[in-house]
Amino acid sequence: MDEVVTGSPRDVADAYLAALSRHDFGALEQVVAADYRHHSNGVDFDFPGLRARTSWLIGGLPDLRVTPGSFVCEDDAVAVRWLAEGTHHGSLNGERPTGHPVRFPGITM
Repeated sequence: MDEVVTGSPRDVADAYLAALSRHDFGALEQVVAADYRHHSNGVDFDFPGLRARTSWLIGGLPDLRVTPGSFVCEDDAVAVRWLAEGTHHGSLNGERPTGHPVRFPGITM
């Protein structure tokens, strides 16, 4: 098992996004807390849920990468605006892959 990521909240946020871009779930697990909860579009899930949802997304966008944008940090809290990009080479919901680039922004707190 890799060493748990420590440091400033900014360091942890950078490590989280870098692990997502590498599709490295082992490293990602070292970044999140044991009681990790992800809230997305009205759905809450834990780390295994994050792994499943991210794996689904990578299945459709196998070159998925996440680039950090701006950060807001205060005490032990951080918010980061990011941009995800990839190429639609796999089906996400039964559709045929288009080969087109896909980009979408997000915010993680």
